[in-house]
Amino acid sequence: MVDAQPRCHGCGAPVGEQHDRVCDVARCRATGLQWDSCDHTSIAPVPHEPDVWTGRWPGEDDCERLGWFARLEPGQGWVPCDPDAPGAQPDINRLYAEAEWDPITGHWTPKVQTR
Repeated sequence: MVDAQPRCHGCGAPVGEQHDRVCDVARCRATGLQWDSCDHTSIAPVPHEPDVWTGRWPGEDDCERLGWFARLEPGQGWVPCDPDAPGAQPDINRLYAEAEWDPITGHWTPKVQTR
């Protein structure tokens, strides 16, 4: 697990305070996407504004909650693993591929599979 950092390395926001609007770490509360990549115009149940610095990289807490971890394997790239495996990291790539943003809760949740 990654230790919490007291300040965002992108904008210097302390834990519990909103990122500034030019921070490259900030995520949009409405879309969950990187703040400076969001178009800020889609209709959403919450305002399009930068999120709050939690002390952790965006998505890490959700990966841990969902049990999604990966480690770098030579010749294979990032492969899924157990959280206690040597070199395990929150699997942010899987999060973006297999989850969807819930603006009401401010968390990523697994996508519902339809057939």
